[in-house]
Amino acid sequence: PMFRVAALDPIRIFVQVPQDVAPSIRTGTKADVKVREFPTRTFAGIISRSAGALDDSTRTMTTEIRVPNSQHELMPGMYVNAVLSLAVPHRVFEIPSTTLYINGDGVHVAVVGDDSKVELRKITIERDTGTSIEISTGLSANDRIVKIANAALVNGTTVEVMKPKR
Repeated sequence: PMFRVAALDPIRIFVQVPQDVAPSIRTGTKADVKVREFPTRTFAGIISRSAGALDDSTRTMTTEIRVPNSQHELMPGMYVNAVLSLAVPHRVFEIPSTTLYINGDGVHVAVVGDDSKVELRKITIERDTGTSIEISTGLSANDRIVKIANAALVNGTTVEVMKPKR
């Protein structure tokens, strides 16, 4: 090409939004944009549109953020960090991978009730990082879990709950 035309105000920034938060993308949502060349500045933008579908290979959705740029400080081709304040569609709990109990019925976690009895709860793994597991269903915020899974634990087993050392 002999030349390129670029609109600088507002500047359009394209980000790849991961699948787990893609359903929360809404036009008009605020976005904070930071650029390495301006370390003390945050540029305010808004989400102007999204692809509405995930890319098959990356499981991300292309989303456009528009940022006012009347001083032309931001240039086409710059790398930026964008922070989006999005509602997470579901709550995820991180637990040690040693808590998993796997049998013919699936993946479970031993939850200790107020009566010190064990309940094996079926869970859904959101992400496995190796040392920890992110759980998307089957647990709630106040659940007490058995830290190390044991095949001897069955529903109704009474356990002794140890108080953490401080």
